[in-house]
Amino acid sequence: MNATLRPPHTERDVRYCDQYLLPGLLCPMTPILAAIISILVGNFLVGVLFKPALEHLQKIREELISVVIPIADRRLGHRGQQPGDAQDIQTRIDSALRSMNEILRKYILDYQSFRRIGILFLAALILLFNFTVCALLIKLCGLWITAVACTLVTVATVAIARGIAPDSYPQPQDLSSLDYLCSHYSNFQPETLIRILDIGIQPPVLENSPQLCLSCAVHLTGYKFFMAMTNEEQSSLYFISYGSVSAKTKATHVIFADYYRWLIQVGTLNPAWPQGLQIPVYAHLFIFIPIPEGWNNANTSPYFMSQELWTPMPGNPHEAGVVLNMHKCNPGSVDRRITFRRRKTRLHESWEITPDFTDQNAENFRLRKLLWFYRRELESEAAIRTLTGQQLPNL
Repeated sequence: MNATLRPPHTERDVRYCDQYLLPGLLCPMTPILAAIISILVGNFLVGVLFKPALEHLQKIREELISVVIPIADRRLGHRGQQPGDAQDIQTRIDSALRSMNEILRKYILDYQSFRRIGILFLAALILLFNFTVCALLIKLCGLWITAVACTLVTVATVAIARGIAPDSYPQPQDLSSLDYLCSHYSNFQPETLIRILDIGIQPPVLENSPQLCLSCAVHLTGYKFFMAMTNEEQSSLYFISYGSVSAKTKATHVIFADYYRWLIQVGTLNPAWPQGLQIPVYAHLFIFIPIPEGWNNANTSPYFMSQELWTPMPGNPHEAGVVLNMHKCNPGSVDRRITFRRRKTRLHESWEITPDFTDQNAENFRLRKLLWFYRRELESEAAIRTLTGQQLPNL
């Protein structure tokens, strides 16, 4: 019998392969191919963009370990101290404060660049994940289930990124908080924080609306303050400002030739002052630096300083002149008659301030009584509040 041989590739065979054989072979390969592409592109983005930017940011943050703030007050009273020691300590303090400002400034600038790279990397990562999920589920589960799966993958990726971000690459406002510095760097201790702030009251500028400002060498956050402006005997009250210095507090960066300063406006003075005031006029400042989160939260005392703002002019006691020098809080200027305590959790922060004004003959008795009068407002205030005129109580 003669058999007729069919051609090896007929039109029917081609249609069969296109309809049944090739999809069956290619479908299992599509998810694997998508996963390989995602891994390759992801590694490329990590190696070329994200990792170098992150390492540079971490290197800047690690420079904070080299900053050392000396405690001058504990050494100045020792016998046998050389005359040049005080000047040497002050030089090292100025150098440390300048280093702090330069490190924080570099971190702020580089963080903005890193943030853009991080957002690009995260967006690309989400697209790759969704591409892989679509390749796996689109033909097996349908469009709706694939869309739900992509949404879940996107939400999970963003949640994980937000969870690891604060420790891996903190924002500049987190890095400059007192809690963060003490919790992550052993060279920053609670007793050195007042040295880092180097805080005082900026003398008012003679303008139409002179501003009274807190002046800091380094702008750190997480502390409270209470300031009052009085006459020399503290019997007449002219001005009160109190509140909390937080990440939302606006600060003006002033760069001089030899040092940095940060100015925090606490209120606008009356343009007519010091006319009508009892001269000399003083400003008194309490600084409440709490024990950082995670430390033994014992009762603490605030730092205190007084500064003359206006003084009688020589030869004319009725005319006032601005005192240009600025006093600063230091580790030795602690008011032991006032104690405070802060309790802080991840969701809540509470303060408790207890002034002792029982001894009427004690120095600054009226100021402690004034602080006691406003202690509840100061404990709960999260911003800066200023009181003048009829809002002021009688001392």
